[in-house]
Amino acid sequence: MKKKIEQLEEKFILGDIDRSLYDKFNMKYRTELSQIEKEIENSGETLSNSEKFINNSVEVCSRINKIWCSGDYAQKVKLQKTVFPEGVMYDREKDEYRTSKVNSVIELISKQARVLESHKKRKDDFFVNLPLLVAGSRIELPTLGL
Repeated sequence: MKKKIEQLEEKFILGDIDRSLYDKFNMKYRTELSQIEKEIENSGETLSNSEKFINNSVEVCSRINKIWCSGDYAQKVKLQKTVFPEGVMYDREKDEYRTSKVNSVIELISKQARVLESHKKRKDDFFVNLPLLVAGSRIELPTLGL
């Protein structure tokens, strides 16, 4: 909402919208922002030790395969619900698993891993494509005037 308000102000300053539109949407956005802030304040759910939570989450994500393999049924169900909050569906005709949503943290980690993998692959491709011929142990200096 804050971003929308900033964009609205910018449009007004640049003359893209007139005063009446600015006032209308400014009031709407500020009311929504106020409601969101009240909901956050009233939720009562605060994270007392966010650094510990983040470190624990990173640890779990980095060992997710081992946790899955070594876990019992209850642990696997809990892990699956964490990674796929809306569940996993199976399509018998196509023999495929589907999910409509992935945990946002897992999704970000997955995207970052793909980016890193593509960078690594490009670097590996660079070295693979280097010519195999190299100069001998002695390189002659160019002579002038010949």
